[in-house]
Amino acid sequence: MLPARFPNLLVNGSSGIAVGMATNIPPHNLREVATAVHHLVERPDCDVEDLIELVPGPDFPTGAYILGAEGIRDAYTTGRGRIIMRGAVHRETLRGGKEQLVVTALPYGVSKSRVIEQIANVARSKLDDVTELRDESDRDGMRIVIELKRGAKLGPILAALYKQTYLQATFGAIMLALDEGVPREMTLKQMLERFRDHRVQVIQRRSEHELREALDEAHIVDGLLVALANIDEVIDIIRDSRDQDVAAKVLRQTYDLSEEQARAILAMRLGRLTALETEELRQRLKELRKRIHELESILRSPARQLQVMLEELDAIVEEYGDDRRTTIIEDVEAFDIEDVVAEEQVVISLSHESYIKRAPMALYQRRVARGRALAGMDKHEEDFLEHVFVASTTDTLVFLTDTGQAHALSVLDVPEGGPSSRGRALAQVLTMDRGARVAALVAVAEFDDSRALIFLTAGGTVKRTTLDQYANVRAGGIAAIKVPDDDRVVDVQLSDGGGDIVLVTRQGRAIRFPESEIPPMGRVAQGVKGVQLRGSDGVVGMVLVRRDATLCTVTEQGFAKRTQLGDYPIQKRGGLGTITLDVSKRTGPLVAGKELLDDDELMVITAGGQASRLSASAVPLQGRATQGRRVVAVAAGDRVVEVARVARERGEEDGRRPGQRGAAAEERQLDLID
Repeated sequence: MLPARFPNLLVNGSSGIAVGMATNIPPHNLREVATAVHHLVERPDCDVEDLIELVPGPDFPTGAYILGAEGIRDAYTTGRGRIIMRGAVHRETLRGGKEQLVVTALPYGVSKSRVIEQIANVARSKLDDVTELRDESDRDGMRIVIELKRGAKLGPILAALYKQTYLQATFGAIMLALDEGVPREMTLKQMLERFRDHRVQVIQRRSEHELREALDEAHIVDGLLVALANIDEVIDIIRDSRDQDVAAKVLRQTYDLSEEQARAILAMRLGRLTALETEELRQRLKELRKRIHELESILRSPARQLQVMLEELDAIVEEYGDDRRTTIIEDVEAFDIEDVVAEEQVVISLSHESYIKRAPMALYQRRVARGRALAGMDKHEEDFLEHVFVASTTDTLVFLTDTGQAHALSVLDVPEGGPSSRGRALAQVLTMDRGARVAALVAVAEFDDSRALIFLTAGGTVKRTTLDQYANVRAGGIAAIKVPDDDRVVDVQLSDGGGDIVLVTRQGRAIRFPESEIPPMGRVAQGVKGVQLRGSDGVVGMVLVRRDATLCTVTEQGFAKRTQLGDYPIQKRGGLGTITLDVSKRTGPLVAGKELLDDDELMVITAGGQASRLSASAVPLQGRATQGRRVVAVAAGDRVVEVARVARERGEEDGRRPGQRGAAAEERQLDLID
C-alpha cells in the first residue's frame, strides 16, 4: 500500500527539524480525514471552517483528552497552534469511603516512567492526601493508581498533578510541509488540496503507464490470434525461410503484421496451438480492450480521476479505519473528574418502602460465593427489595412516579451501603415528596432516540416517548406524562419499539397489540387509549412481549395462574381485549399482571401486612379462560394489595435490564432477598 493512496502526512503525522525549519504535525483519524477529502472533492470552494466540522482535531494513538478547540482552530486556519493534551484520569471508590485516582492514558509522546517519577515527587512535597502510588499496568493497558486518604478533595489534587506533571502537556502544532520543493506552513484545506492534486497526478501517470502496457500486450495478442487462425500457412512460411529474420519479414508482408507481432509469433511455443490456448488468448484480448477503454476514459475525464482517488481511499478506510480514540473537550470549564468516572458494575437495590443503595459487584460476588445474601433486610420485616439490578457507574437512574414526574440520579450519587444496610430513604437523595411512590425505575446508559419509554396508567392510557426527551432532568424533576387527578401511572418500561404490548385489567381482560400502534409523543403529552374499560374497571399491569414467557395474573383473594403469552391474539389498540382470568366473587378482581419466567419468584402482600414469597413453579400454568388456583391463603376481611416480581440472576436471555446498553447488554436481575 503506497502512502500516496491516503493523506499520510495528516493521518500519521510528522515531526522533524532541518535547515533551521521545524515541522510538528499531529496524527489524525483516518475516517475523519477521508470524509474531509470527500467533502473537498464534492465542494472545492468550501472553507476551512467546513472542514473543521469533519476533522474536529487530532486523534492521538494514546487516546486521552484534548482541552479546548482554540489551539486546534489556530493550527487548521494559520498553520500553527498550541494543543493542550490531558491524560485520562478517573476515580474509583474503595471500601470504607476511601477513593483513588487511576491514570489509564497519557498525553501523546509522554513517558510513563517520567510521569510516575513526577507524581511521586509532587506527592512527597505538596500532596499530603496521597497515601500510595503504584503501577498496575499490564497487557490489558496502562493503570497508574494514586491512592488517597479518606475525605481527600479530588479537585485540588488533580489541579496540582496537572500543573506539576506531564499529565497535562502541550503539543505545538506546526503544519509545515514541502510544496513543490518549497517549505510552507499550510492550513487544513491547503494540505488536503495538495493531497488531492498529488493523488490525481499519480493516477494520471499510473493510468498512462498501464495504458501503454495494455496496448502493447493487446497488439501482441492480436498478432498471435492472426497466426493461430492461419497456422498451417504460418508453419509453411517458417519452415521455408532461411532464418528468423527472413521468416519475420515474410510474416509481416503476408499478414500485415508489425515487427513485434512477427517476433512474438516466431517465439510462440507449440503448446499454444491447442484450442484451449486459443480461447484463452481471445478472452485475454477481450479483457485488454475493456481495460484500455477504462484507462482511456480515466485519462479523458478529470471527474473520473477524482472518483478513482476516492474509491481507492475508501478501500483503505474500510480496511484500516477505526474509531476516534482522543476525546476533545471544548468546554474546558465544565470538564470535571465526574465526567471520566471509571465504568464499573454495581448492584442497585430499591426497597418497597423506597430505600436505595448501591453495592460493589465484587462484594456481592464474594458474599454469594460464601452462600450469604446481600439484602440486609432481616431487621425490616415490613420491607422487601422491589428493584434489584446491575448497573454501570456511568449510567443514570430515572425514577418515574405514579403522578407522572421523572427524577434522575447518577449511579455514582446513589449512597453505598453495607451488607446489613437497606440504604437511605429516596426522599433524602432526590428532591421529591416523601409521599411520592416510584412506579418504575430504569437505568439509562445513553439518552438517544433509538429507544422509548412506554407509560401505562390505571385508566388504560398508554404513551410512547423517545428517551432523548428525558436527557436533561432538573433537580426537582420534570413532567414525564400528563396524568389527570383521577388517574395514576401504573408502570413504565424501556423498549426498542420492535415488540407487542399486553395490558391487563382488574376485571380479567387482556389486550395485545403492536407497540408501533402507539404514536410517538412529546414528554408532557397525555397519551392515547390502550384498552377500553367498562364501569369501574382499571389497568393493573403491562408486559412487553420480547421472549418466550408467561403472563402471571394474581387476584385479591390469592388466586393466581400463568398463561403463555403466545395464547393472546394480536388485536387493534383501544379494544376490549380478551379474557385472561375468569373473575368471580370467589377470586376477587385482579391485582397484578406480571411477566414471569421459570426461575422467577413473586412477593405477594396483603392489606393486613402478610407477605408471601412464591416460586414460579407454585403458580399453575393454565389457559386464558380459567380462574387459576389459590396460592396465598388470605384471611377473612383481608385482600392482596400488591405483587412484586423478584427475578434471579441471569444474562442476556432475560432482556429486561433497565437502560440496556445495546443488544448485548440485557438486564441482570439479582435474587438478593433472604
